[in-house]
Amino acid sequence: STRTANLWWLRAVVTYGCVREVGASPTRSRHCHRERRRWAKSQPLGQHTRGRRNDVSIGSQETCLRPEHRKQPPWTEAVVRHRRWITLLLVTAVACLAVGCERVSDRAAGNAHQLVTKGFGAETLRDEAAADGGSVLDALRATSTVETAYGGGFVNAIDGLASDRSGQRDWFFYVNGVSPGRGADQQRLRAGDSVWWDYHPWGGLIDAWTVVGLWPEPFVHGYPKRPGTVTADPPLDDVLRAAGVTVGPGPSPWRVRVGVDAALRTTDPAWRRAMADPVGAGLTVRIDGNRIRAVGADGTTLTDVPEARAIAAAVLTGATPESGGALLAVAGLDATAARLAAGRIAREPSVLRGRFAVVFDESGNPIAAGGQGRL
Repeated sequence: STRTANLWWLRAVVTYGCVREVGASPTRSRHCHRERRRWAKSQPLGQHTRGRRNDVSIGSQETCLRPEHRKQPPWTEAVVRHRRWITLLLVTAVACLAVGCERVSDRAAGNAHQLVTKGFGAETLRDEAAADGGSVLDALRATSTVETAYGGGFVNAIDGLASDRSGQRDWFFYVNGVSPGRGADQQRLRAGDSVWWDYHPWGGLIDAWTVVGLWPEPFVHGYPKRPGTVTADPPLDDVLRAAGVTVGPGPSPWRVRVGVDAALRTTDPAWRRAMADPVGAGLTVRIDGNRIRAVGADGTTLTDVPEARAIAAAVLTGATPESGGALLAVAGLDATAARLAAGRIAREPSVLRGRFAVVFDESGNPIAAGGQGRL
């Protein structure tokens, strides 16, 4: 590549003070270099001779030029004098390119949004505008120092926080609350989209397909495309209308349900499947009979939340993220708890912000979150 050729050229100048002619063999280049050094040592200071050497005329591509015949540009002396430092910089640059390291660029503005957190959203690292029109990876590189692996599509580190294979911790991303079925370098970021990067353990929960932390997404811009009609229960239907969403009756893969858990299992097939297999659905909170449990910070341990009366969690309605469709369920152990939790979300959407799923008490207060434990 051009970049590789440029690095090779500069290193040749630093090392030898000249560049081998195109087509010349490496052996001949090294031989000429040795000959020049021997010739220079054999000449008294201030004496120069002209003529031929080995019957090769001066000026041909085969010539080993004497020092006084090599016309050096004015910057060559400085390059040679500092060649150790220049070589070190070159080696560092090549190593950085090899691991996929990228510098932060100045392209931070855009019509998308980016959230970067760790610990299932427990700690916010970045919350900022993001460049749309390119890939999710492009938007991340515009604001953060990124290291990639596996051909460039896997984000290995953001701002120095790197994947930990032994601790089973990695970076995961969600576009409008849905985990895409492709790499960050392949996922295009549209105007209005929100992307969330989170660094967390995955030992007991490999696939959290949908999250509530970007509400009212995915019902506004959706994934993989904008939803048509969304079916929604009050009071969250008004929130969606205010965001420009078309809310209406009838079957839809995009649904927002508020009600008693037992009733939702009967009426909504996606919620029924999720409660039958919470791990497969990627849920970090769940209702088991008359108790509510949440995944701890280790991503594995389930802990009872004694005061809990309702949860807000999201699941896919289709077989894969690419099918299009999601369900946000505000499910309570009783109707009052579900209604109060939904009312709190409608009045204060930030209770869901940056959280995978949320647990509420009997008054509608958020008291725990999936992967974060007690709030």
